[in-house]
Amino acid sequence: MADHTHIMVDLETLGTAAGCTILSIGAVAFNPLSGMIGGNFYCNVDRASCEAIGLKTNPATVAWWAQQSVEARAALEANPYPIDVALDAFSYFYRDNDGTHLWGHGGNFDAPVLESAFIAAGMDLPWKYSAARCTRTIYELAGVAPDRMKGVHHNALDDAINQAAAVIAAYGVLKPAMVAKEAAHG
Repeated sequence: MADHTHIMVDLETLGTAAGCTILSIGAVAFNPLSGMIGGNFYCNVDRASCEAIGLKTNPATVAWWAQQSVEARAALEANPYPIDVALDAFSYFYRDNDGTHLWGHGGNFDAPVLESAFIAAGMDLPWKYSAARCTRTIYELAGVAPDRMKGVHHNALDDAINQAAAVIAAYGVLKPAMVAKEAAHG
């Protein structure tokens, strides 16, 4: 699986900033150059365990969740694990897939929220500080977007898979342009 070194992570949370309660973690290993999508990871997280380590719940986000699809909300209810167990399992997934890049949908959300949970739990990050990547930037540069019609929107695993597919598409748009520019400057 060494060629799937990029890891796309998506979180479902009860807030919109670092330090918020995490409800689920979804991730997929992928290679944006080859277009391969590899193994995946999904884990629901126990809300009380997040709050016990100081992660916060935002009432406005709780109200927002009440308006989401039945399918998205139902996915969050199955088999929640304590936050430390979920983070340890994610770390194993990242390392087992030889992760070198951690992608999230927005530079100010998935990676910072996940990092704050690791810190609150007293655990080491599995990724290097320089590994974080932002999907929104590459999507804008390439003129692509994730297909939110596939799977269940706001299911962390479905969103991670769709976001990884969009990064692969963005690389397909940008790589030929970068190669052409480099050849022109020769």
